[in-house]
Amino acid sequence: MLGETWLEGLEIFECLLSSSNRYLASGNSFGSLAFNFRLGESTIKEIIYSTCEAIWIKLQSIDMPEPDEDM
Repeated sequence: MLGETWLEGLEIFECLLSSSNRYLASGNSFGSLAFNFRLGESTIKEIIYSTCEAIWIKLQSIDMPEPDEDM
């Protein structure tokens, strides 16, 4: 039973990541992604917003450091 739960979790994670990647790479609409992944538009929107927020939190300090006097 534990293996099935773990596998289901992995499949859900793959769906979340691939839908976000497809949006970021292609710019498809939420409606198009919802149809392709068989999810609701509001679900796709929440997935993409939370994924982008996680990317921003992780990379913000690297790509956009706090300005200092040298800038």
